Amino acid sequence: MFLGVGDYLFLIGLFLILQVFVPGFPKETLMILAGAVGGIFWGSLTNLFGLVLGAHIAYEVMNQGIEFIPEKVNQWVLSFNLEAKIGERGYFISLLLMRLVPGAPNDVISFASGATKVPRNPFAWANFLSAIPYSILFALMGYYGKQSIAEVIPLPF
Repeated sequence: MFLGVGDYLFLIGLFLILQVFVPGFPKETLMILAGAVGGIFWGSLTNLFGLVLGAHIAYEVMNQGIEFIPEKVNQWVLSFNLEAKIGERGYFISLLLMRLVPGAPNDVISFASGATKVPRNPFAWANFLSAIPYSILFALMGYYGKQSIAEVIPLPF
């Protein structure tokens, strides 16, 4: 029994969500594969879905799910009173710029944002907007990479 394109894209999206919790797991490989299997449009949507949902789950796990940060560290972070100094817009711009830097550890940023109690709204918008270029870029790489390889080697998909 062979899986259809939709099944492959579902699995790739699921692995993109779960890769956040596996340090060193190459999400870029999955994103390129999504573009090769689903094309530019469906590959980009699969990448966007996986990146946004995975980062948001990491944020929520650190924000509410796990209370392992020592109280002294938590009080030290809160003592900076960043929200009063930069506000939600400052959080949004800071997160967006950090996430758009090529090679930035976006998974670490997601975990750190939840651990330091960054407000949910600026995190979600920065996460979504910064994931769009990466989603499209890697889907394009997968699609055109597949086209280049298919000229030389016949591919089964």
